[in-house]
Amino acid sequence: MRSTRNLIRIVSVSAILAAAVFGSKNARAEADTFGLGSGRTGAGSIIAANTVVNAYAGITASVVSGDTSVHVDVGATFSPGDLVLIWQTTGLAAAASGVQTAIPLDGVATGSFEYARVKSITANVVTLTNPIVSTSGFALGTSQMVKIPEYTSLSIGAAGSIVATPWDGSKGGIVAVFAQGTITNAGSIIADGAGLRGGVLKNDDKVFGCVAIDGPVVAGTAIVGGGGATFNALAGGAKKGEGLLPTGYSTDIVSAATDPLLNPLYFTYGNGNVSNGGGGGDCHNSGGGGGGHGGVGGMGGETWADETNLAGGAMGSRAVGGTGGASLTSAPVTRISMGGGGGAGEENDSTSHGGGNGGGAILIRANALTGAGAITANGVKPADSANDGAGGGGAGGAIVLRIATTAACGSIQALGGAGGSSAADHGPGGGGSGGVILVQGATGTTCGTAANVTGGASGTDGASARGSTGGAGGTTPTPPTGGFTPTTCDVSINDCGGCVVNSDCAVGFLCNTTTNFCSDFFPDGGLVPDGGMLLPDGGLSFPDGGLILPDGGLLTDGGLLADGGFADGGSSDGGSGNDGGSTGDGGFGDDGGDTGDGGHALGGDLGDDSGDLEGGGCSTSGSNSDGTGAAAIGLGLIAALAFMRRKKR
Repeated sequence: MRSTRNLIRIVSVSAILAAAVFGSKNARAEADTFGLGSGRTGAGSIIAANTVVNAYAGITASVVSGDTSVHVDVGATFSPGDLVLIWQTTGLAAAASGVQTAIPLDGVATGSFEYARVKSITANVVTLTNPIVSTSGFALGTSQMVKIPEYTSLSIGAAGSIVATPWDGSKGGIVAVFAQGTITNAGSIIADGAGLRGGVLKNDDKVFGCVAIDGPVVAGTAIVGGGGATFNALAGGAKKGEGLLPTGYSTDIVSAATDPLLNPLYFTYGNGNVSNGGGGGDCHNSGGGGGGHGGVGGMGGETWADETNLAGGAMGSRAVGGTGGASLTSAPVTRISMGGGGGAGEENDSTSHGGGNGGGAILIRANALTGAGAITANGVKPADSANDGAGGGGAGGAIVLRIATTAACGSIQALGGAGGSSAADHGPGGGGSGGVILVQGATGTTCGTAANVTGGASGTDGASARGSTGGAGGTTPTPPTGGFTPTTCDVSINDCGGCVVNSDCAVGFLCNTTTNFCSDFFPDGGLVPDGGMLLPDGGLSFPDGGLILPDGGLLTDGGLLADGGFADGGSSDGGSGNDGGSTGDGGFGDDGGDTGDGGHALGGDLGDDSGDLEGGGCSTSGSNSDGTGAAAIGLGLIAALAFMRRKKR
């Protein structure tokens, strides 16, 4: 019988829907289903300069794949529902001094990142909605958690700017922004000098002749040579700039009474670069090397021209300035880094200024980007020195723009900082390399053509570069084809990951607070049809104008089943009946309407020929003219409605 077949059909649809809902609740690792964000931050307007929109916390206990708890240094930084970036900022396992071979980051932990959503915070422990995906995890001390605003749209005024909080060795250095709509930038987004730090300054004794890849200038047994010059065979160099190997950099200073060979800080001095950090200048008064990133940093300048040897003879200038930092290679959609710091110049007269900081990182996702404003992650040129060696420039940072439609910008730069200049016959600093810029957008995107990753020039002593060199240019990797296509759901189970409240989900989706998945299925088995949406008061709309009211009533194509849907006789008087119903003769009455002859008659029974339902719908008495019993309720009711509407389409 037709009514029996349709009842089975409705119940079968209900069963499938229930399986889709309840079969997807197993814990699973968090995929990147955050798309362009939830818009939970609302519309943003930046009119003040130097506005910080991110918040940062260092990770204080290593995190491994499958973990949902992350220990941080400041838990109060975050709130439930926050979107966060978890990023291993540094932490190379090893790097030898003085090696400038390119360092690949793909496949290693350093530089890796993933997005997650905060479920709760207890003291300094942040619990995520879903487990960590990364198989390499995130190491303590070298990784951080960054809060990301999720705008509906963002406007930056001509006098406004968004800036990164500078990297302090455990956190900072990055601007990260999501926008569901357009980012209009008339001002600037800046991470200049927010990256890896330049070598700190240390004033040394006047020592000649030393050559040291590692080790500080210290007072050992002084040997007085001809002309009264002092020579120390153990003497070394100035402080190195920061790279991706944490043990290769320190802001601490070795005491003159400390044996450098036994001190762990020994490795942080000398002219050998460590990873992408520039080396410090060796004595006497040579320049620091430039930081590396998209290319190799420049070489620091030569020593003071009037050095003498033990016999009192002129040694002349020696090429023992800091070596430039190594370049890094990676796919910016999965690995990002900051620009390396420049090495310090060697100083004995307290007139130098250390190395320049590298540029930080900028990550942006938006539907569109427009405006003539600047986006920059430039390395820093250190201040010039007078009677000492000058510092090396910092390398340009990383800018990754993933735009769903078109991206236009006034300027986009990850420039290397120039090396510091020095007084006559002293060593200038080497230039920092250019950084890395990737711009993804749809046809018509112009921002990428404006990308500038030029390396920094070397310093001079007023007359020449004295052996210092500029930093190499950076890279502009080819982006994925077409505009960024944001993944908002795991289509295999039709769920979106990571939510705490409904506002964390896209329109038309609800947050299941047990699984923390956004879903277009209700926990009780109801269905939001394709293109429909959840209304603020709990009702549902359908793409063709139908409506489920908050009290359970139903509005479909103008017909009304009030106060409980099919209760009180289904299509009773005043409902959607033939005479006096909300739709008159065209509703669900005897003359056919949507259900054909019989439809939902006054008594709630179905006629023999009921259009789409063919005799199987719902009735007050739980029966129909063919005697097949009640139709499904609850899940079946909503499934039946979805089935009818889809069949109509």
